[in-house]
Amino acid sequence: MPDPERSWSGGAIPYGSLGERVEWQMVLEHYYWDRLPQAYETALTLGAGLAGQGLRLYRMVEAEHITRMRGELLPVNDWMDLETLPEEGERTPELVEGIVAACDAVAEKLGWQHGPKVLVSILSDETDAPWTMGRYGYMVDKYPFDKICLPLQATLDPTRLREVVAHEYAHVISLNLSAGKVPRWLDEAIAMNVEPTREPSPFPSDREWLSPQRLEGAFSFDQGDPRLWWAYQQSATIGGYLVALAGTPKLGDLLRAFANNSGWTELKMAITGQSREDEALREVYGFGVAELFENSRGK
Repeated sequence: MPDPERSWSGGAIPYGSLGERVEWQMVLEHYYWDRLPQAYETALTLGAGLAGQGLRLYRMVEAEHITRMRGELLPVNDWMDLETLPEEGERTPELVEGIVAACDAVAEKLGWQHGPKVLVSILSDETDAPWTMGRYGYMVDKYPFDKICLPLQATLDPTRLREVVAHEYAHVISLNLSAGKVPRWLDEAIAMNVEPTREPSPFPSDREWLSPQRLEGAFSFDQGDPRLWWAYQQSATIGGYLVALAGTPKLGDLLRAFANNSGWTELKMAITGQSREDEALREVYGFGVAELFENSRGK
């Protein structure tokens, strides 16, 4: 099973209370294999968990389950399938073309060849609620495909559709190119900067500039928490700095650098305490994490 801390681009998927860990592991086991009826039925027996700790996971499983029960699956090409609810809108050629075009554009920017199977699921509109995790779109590393879930509202405007799909497909690419080793702050830095309508803007000088550890932790805040929004903005600034230095394709090289280490390099990093992101940055850009955070501040 994938590590839940690395498998959802919207943040870490929460377990239930510690005493229910085994039961929630069963939910996650079904969920990661996209066995949504079984995941939903198991989650129903657990409820919200102690102090509601399992509620967010339950709501996400519920949203995907409702869509699966009512939806239809459309093979798009040899690497993508599309799941939609015909009752909530036709699967127009324009919709399919927009999704594929957004993926193609990101793949070209990062030097990626489509290959790993992707399921794009347009969630039922009734599941779009403030308590739904990742309600603006998210990506999950599942078996035997990577799954992108989109809110119905994101499909109604071509520009918004391209933005959301580009962002989430960038997570697919990051996951596969880096072998799942890229930290969340850098994953979001890349995803934010491949969005087609992204306009660079300076990070406000009156906002706190977080350290790498604190920035990574800020992505665990709930949706609607302004600290989460500012975490995205800081990551976007960091990614924009890297793009300004060497262009977007270099971000693809950075992702590959996470997965190309020899056994000796991994051993040396473990002995010295060097992080994977520091080693990858030095390999591709010639400087490490500390210099990146310092030099991109205020850009």
